[in-house]
Amino acid sequence: MAGGVMTSPRPSTERSRAGGPVLWALFSFAGRMKRLDFLLASLGLAIGHVVLVILALAVTREGMKDPSGYAVRGIIDLALFWPSAAIAAKRGHDRNRPAARSVMLIGLVYGAGVAMGYLFDAGLRSAGGACGLFALVGWVYVFVD
Repeated sequence: MAGGVMTSPRPSTERSRAGGPVLWALFSFAGRMKRLDFLLASLGLAIGHVVLVILALAVTREGMKDPSGYAVRGIIDLALFWPSAAIAAKRGHDRNRPAARSVMLIGLVYGAGVAMGYLFDAGLRSAGGACGLFALVGWVYVFVD
């Protein structure tokens, strides 16, 4: 109370929410994210994804041609889908875009990347290349937008 008038507690910032700033950034769809924070989170997820896939390829004997390689890659993609969608949704809020739009775009891009791997392994190189190009263009669009 200040001078007999009850004041509301100071509002918490988005970064000081339960779980800390990293958990908030990677798992919450609420709030907004600065450009630099989005850039760093995106680069961190991309580097983490590449490192995890390389480790998965090293562990499985025949890489993605081995069924266990697909299982490991699927687990990695599912584990990183949520954080990717969460940071994209936060950045989308800054651009007045609904979170559902960001999640849908991330889902399409991840789906195209997964389809590319299956199509290449099936010997359908042109279709796999088209999915890979779609995934690349999609990631650039999500990153720039």
